[in-house]
Amino acid sequence: MRRIHRDRTLRPRRVLRVAVLALLLVTLLVPASTSGASSSRAAGSPYGHLRITYRNKSTYIWQVNEAFASWNRAGTPFRFVAVGPGKRADITVTQKAYIGSPNSAVAGFGSIGFVQLSKARLKSPKGFHNGHVRIVAHEIGHALGLGHLASRCAIMYSSIDFPRSRPCGIVETQWDGRQHCGPRAPDVQALARLWHFKPRAVAWRGYCTTPTDPAKARTGPYVAGTISAEPRQYPYEGGAAGVHLTLTNNGNTLHEIGSYGIVVVNSAGRILSKPWSFFPDWYYAVRFPPPPGRSTAVVLPPCNGELPLVMRVRLASQHHDAFLGPELQIRLDTSDGDPAAPANECSSS
Repeated sequence: MRRIHRDRTLRPRRVLRVAVLALLLVTLLVPASTSGASSSRAAGSPYGHLRITYRNKSTYIWQVNEAFASWNRAGTPFRFVAVGPGKRADITVTQKAYIGSPNSAVAGFGSIGFVQLSKARLKSPKGFHNGHVRIVAHEIGHALGLGHLASRCAIMYSSIDFPRSRPCGIVETQWDGRQHCGPRAPDVQALARLWHFKPRAVAWRGYCTTPTDPAKARTGPYVAGTISAEPRQYPYEGGAAGVHLTLTNNGNTLHEIGSYGIVVVNSAGRILSKPWSFFPDWYYAVRFPPPPGRSTAVVLPPCNGELPLVMRVRLASQHHDAFLGPELQIRLDTSDGDPAAPANECSSS
């Protein structure tokens, strides 16, 4: 008698195929995970999450914290958070005596997971200025996966000194305490292309402010200074010609050559572009800036114009793009001149 149907035993290979199809069907039916790690990876991150921790093992405490803060203000989805000893960190910041060789111009080196700083290039951690912040911010960009950018206004340009130039929109002529120190639009756009996010609109991208609050001097930089001088001087007479001033560093910051400088302003407070004939610039850089609490003598060339002249000078910090202290007025005259005669204003040549 012939059977109408028979039991069909599945072969092992067929069993495996059915199991794989069932697993795929379950995967399609189960909703995607909403955990933080999964969503962060979907947004794109070199560390698998958007909350990126860092630990600073270097002595450049303020500089490192300010650089990460500048990235926090850049309009990206990443959030940088400092962690203490014993905590896991995505990025570790360290320092070396030098990078490459003792005479190397390399100030830092960064890649995924680490940033190294050259003590030979950054010098003293008490030399608080935004040039240090730019170096650290540049290396943080490498730790996020960025390479060097072609835009000369980017913090990721191969030389971090160029973004101070006027074509990059730095507000140097205003001396309002804002200076470029972190990522700008080209950097954020490159990072957005790399990790697939839409940048947020922010007002202070790429800027730091000058730290001039004495109450915070114990935990960070306090930039301050004053200039003083005899109110009436005779710059073309005697053995030591010129305009004599005394510069005092009232802050806690060690300034480098050129960081402290003196500018000549007009009656409206605007900087004269070239106020002296014997010096081809608008900014008189102090060659040997005094350390905190100390003073130094400075001799300026007299400003352009016919005596008697009122020379209005201001102390400025080029590394912080800010005026320090009020305007000082000095009357330039001759010893036999009438001190009551009206004085002329300095002029640009």
